[in-house]
Amino acid sequence: MSNALAQYELQKKEVELLLSFHSELHEYRTKSGSETRGRRSAEFEVLHKSAIVLLTACWEAYIENSLTEAIRAIASSLKDPLDLPEDLRRSIALTKSAKLSVSSKNELYPWYFVGDRWRSLLLEFSKLKISELNTPDSSSVREAMKSLLEIPDLTESWGRQGNAAKDAADRLDEYLIDRHMIAHGAILGKKFTKSYVTDYLAFLDITIGKTEESVANRLRELGLSIP
Repeated sequence: MSNALAQYELQKKEVELLLSFHSELHEYRTKSGSETRGRRSAEFEVLHKSAIVLLTACWEAYIENSLTEAIRAIASSLKDPLDLPEDLRRSIALTKSAKLSVSSKNELYPWYFVGDRWRSLLLEFSKLKISELNTPDSSSVREAMKSLLEIPDLTESWGRQGNAAKDAADRLDEYLIDRHMIAHGAILGKKFTKSYVTDYLAFLDITIGKTEESVANRLRELGLSIP
């Protein structure tokens, strides 16, 4: 298990705690006789919306942590910078010196620095790219994984029983749109139920599991030993 996955498992417990509040509140209202449909619906929806925002934060943190962990593993394990994918080396070398501490007319020149200079360049570049990941939708995650790890299309690994890979990517984007609307106080025509939250949680569990496998396989391709 990666540290990114371990952190996700820890963070999602807050969502599970909110779901337990749902059950406890429902039980209390029922026993006390204070249950009214309108009031119950409003109280529960506040919990559900909070859980949706938290789940999306868990997903965003997982992606950022997964990329950071993978790049650190590469930087510490590879012996020769020329073992890095050429497109990645070129992207780093072409990054403006205002953002990275390099400046050269030769786009691959930084990789010939003496010593371990390439490691810090790689870490600087990855930090910059991860900071640009503002919304962890399918397109942004696909691009980040491609530019940093050269996984051609991470989302192609997201298929599962009943959902093709593209359907899973579209579903993620729908969840993130809902989270955006909730966070910005938009008035939505849909209700957010407990089943919506549990479905979102189950969806992320599977998606993250498949992402773990893809990242681990990519690191193995680069010659790293993955438990």
